[in-house]
Amino acid sequence: MSAKSEKLKPCPFCGFDDARVQVETYGKWARVFCPLCGASTMSVQVGYNDPTPAEELGNERGKGG
Repeated sequence: MSAKSEKLKPCPFCGFDDARVQVETYGKWARVFCPLCGASTMSVQVGYNDPTPAEELGNERGKGG
């Protein structure tokens, strides 16, 4: 399942402003991905269908560090 999230910043690699959260099997893992350029975060463990940790990780993309 993937869904648009209003909390996500635009993709830091291509600037596309429609990044998505993809919740993996059984709603326990999620990742953020850009459907335009294909960039994505690693999958992170989340609460059942709560994509907040993935959104936080997604918003850190491209910052370096």
